[in-house]
Amino acid sequence: MSQPSGMITCINCGHLNRVGIIFCEKCGASLNSIPISYQTNVLSKEASEKLEEQSSDTVKVSDTDDVQGSASLFHPNMELMLEIEGISNIIKLQPKEGHEYVIGRHDPEGGFLPEIDLLPFGGYRMGISRRHASIRLIGKQLNIRDLGSSNGTSVNGNKLDKHENHQLRDGDKLRMGSMTFRVRFIS
Repeated sequence: MSQPSGMITCINCGHLNRVGIIFCEKCGASLNSIPISYQTNVLSKEASEKLEEQSSDTVKVSDTDDVQGSASLFHPNMELMLEIEGISNIIKLQPKEGHEYVIGRHDPEGGFLPEIDLLPFGGYRMGISRRHASIRLIGKQLNIRDLGSSNGTSVNGNKLDKHENHQLRDGDKLRMGSMTFRVRFIS
C-alpha cells in the first residue's frame, strides 16, 4: 500500500501523520527520526531544471478569454508545492475539493494542530500565527485566505485583506509573516 501524499508514517506505531507534525498524533513518538526522504522531497537536478523551465513559460491569453490561462487553473490530479525560500524544504499537498487546509504553527498548550505546520521551519521566529492562513480548492481555483494573522499574508507583494479569498496561481510568490514561498502546481 502506498503512502498518501503529504503524510508521514510513524515508525513507532505506523499511524499516518500530516506533514509538518513533530510528534505522532496517535502515540506521541518523535517524527524527527523518520528518514529524510519522508520529511521532504529532494528534487533531482533534472526535476529542478524542469521546474525552472515550466516557471519561465509564458501563457498568452486574449482579453476576451474567460479563463486566465492554464497557470491559474488547478486540476484535481495536481499537487500544490510550496517551496520555502532560503531552505531546501518543500511542502507538498494534494488539495481536495472544498476542504480547508489551515497553515500555521502547532500550539501544544492550546491543542491546535494546523494541516500545514510551519513550526519546524522556523514559523514562530518568522511571525507565523497559529492560524495564519488557509488554502481551499473551489472548482479549479485554488484560493488562499488570511485568517486574521498578526503579521499578514501577501501574494506577489500585494497584501491580502483579512478573511478575503485570493486566487493562487502557479509561480506566485506567497509571503506569510517574514516567511516566503514559491507556489508551484505540479501535474
